[in-house]
Amino acid sequence: MDFSYCPNLEELILVDCGTLLDVHESIGNLERLVYLNLEDCKNLRMLPKNMCMLNSLETLILSGCSNLDEMTKKMESLKMLETDGIPRSELWPGRSSSILTYLPCYLVKLSLRSCNLSDDAFATDLSNLSTVRSLDLDSNPICSLPVFIKGLTKLEMLSFNYCRRLESLVGLPKTDAVFVLGCTSLKKRNISILWVESVDPFG
Repeated sequence: MDFSYCPNLEELILVDCGTLLDVHESIGNLERLVYLNLEDCKNLRMLPKNMCMLNSLETLILSGCSNLDEMTKKMESLKMLETDGIPRSELWPGRSSSILTYLPCYLVKLSLRSCNLSDDAFATDLSNLSTVRSLDLDSNPICSLPVFIKGLTKLEMLSFNYCRRLESLVGLPKTDAVFVLGCTSLKKRNISILWVESVDPFG
């Protein structure tokens, strides 16, 4: 649809819209849009380039959009980003270096479940993730604590559930809770970790 007819729209929920192939470029003109949920729009292939103009957008959910060709440019206002289940090769095609370079600067919650992220996906530069409080890396083939996590001074919750190759959490910063259900290879862990196996903090 052409969003020019609803310029005051603040929330847009298009969950599980199987026939949605793309989003009309007029979405970039929704100056008041705060929340955009496109979860499980499995045939969605592209996002308008002008989505980076959404200066009020705080929450973007793309989980399950398995045919999405490429992530849009940085949206600096984002505080919550969920891209669960989308392989790195789909979101950032042709980029073998760290994905962190392409993430918004002021994220508070970041969920990257089942994105096939290995150790080489993470950089040492922490400047663009210093505000993260909640980080979900469940079901990724990482073997050790990503270096960038050591600099997340505001981190409150961290989840590694079902990271079956994860062997060590040495160097983990102080945080309220770490979730490691199903981390069958884990050998070394910080003694301050709160070990929780029955609760999913990210719901």
